[in-house]
Amino acid sequence: MQTFPEIGHNVFLRLFPPPVYMRMPAVGIDISSQSVRFLQFERSHGGAKIKIVGEEKIPEGAYNSEEIHENDRLVKILTDIRERYGFHFVCASLPDEKAYLFKISVPQLSEKEMRDHIELKLEENVPLATSEVLFDYSIISAIRDPKSESALEAAVSVFPKQVAESHARLFAMAGLMPRSFHIAAEAVARALVRRGDAGTYLIVNFGEKKTGIFVVSREVVLFGSTLNFGGEAMTLGIQKHFGVDRAKAVEIKRDASLLADKETMTLFFSLMNPISALRDEINRLYLYWNTHEDRAEEDRAKIDRVILCGGDSRIRGLDEYLSLSLGVPVDLADIWTNAFSLEKYLPSLAHDDSLDYAAAAGLALEGIY
Repeated sequence: MQTFPEIGHNVFLRLFPPPVYMRMPAVGIDISSQSVRFLQFERSHGGAKIKIVGEEKIPEGAYNSEEIHENDRLVKILTDIRERYGFHFVCASLPDEKAYLFKISVPQLSEKEMRDHIELKLEENVPLATSEVLFDYSIISAIRDPKSESALEAAVSVFPKQVAESHARLFAMAGLMPRSFHIAAEAVARALVRRGDAGTYLIVNFGEKKTGIFVVSREVVLFGSTLNFGGEAMTLGIQKHFGVDRAKAVEIKRDASLLADKETMTLFFSLMNPISALRDEINRLYLYWNTHEDRAEEDRAKIDRVILCGGDSRIRGLDEYLSLSLGVPVDLADIWTNAFSLEKYLPSLAHDDSLDYAAAAGLALEGIY
């Protein structure tokens, strides 16, 4: 998704190039229930390099995505970040769980006619009035059935206007100017899937409270689910198993080298219940995508592999366990895929730590390419 201005504004941006400041690198800001993560690239020979990167924790219970602009503590956190690093323009994430994604067959139309056609179909696909939402779309393929009156297949992203506008007010109150908003899943996909890659992937993005699971094909997010499950469940499992406080449990979860080999194996089995629940949900989406009969194309690509990101994706043995359970390759993400080659530039952020910054990295890529 490119932006969430008023409906129809995207057409204007495509016809008339934006001002120079709109094309300059902006800071990608990803707000979750636990933290604010931010990252900015700057152009460099052969790609990009990191200019700014950081994280600020959000106090427990301070996050509410519905009326986020009323959160004085979050306004202060963003204001402090702006003053410390001296930036104003941002590309920001919107929460996956508020978004609606669907595909639609559309005729070959002009850009304005295409938006008007899709707008008329919104209420058939989402439980909100057209006046209450913002939307964007991507054309993902041509329809090969010669009997079909439609010529194209579009992926449509829809978001409640109230929530998007609340986020916009939040940034304005902190003295920041949002250049665009993107659903978090789309920002993650932009970071992890190489530009021009026509493959199909299932991405699992671990958060502390929630986990996003979504299918990306031809670089477009087509289908997804948000689980009320995250790293917090694993932290509680470690606390219970080892009899330690929360801080120590988080330390163990993030760095299994603190344990002896035998304890590491015990650690994994102590997390078996939450990990098995996660595996079952991944498998459900995996099977749905690969076997569902309601296909716009007879040759819909099957999922090539699963990609894990988010801090808890680095739990030792998780990728191997999921790969064996699902029968498909499972890899830890490289969030720098579209920014730079690790052979040419070594980022200040270690790989394990970078897994938390996938959405911020995807947002920060806007303006670089």
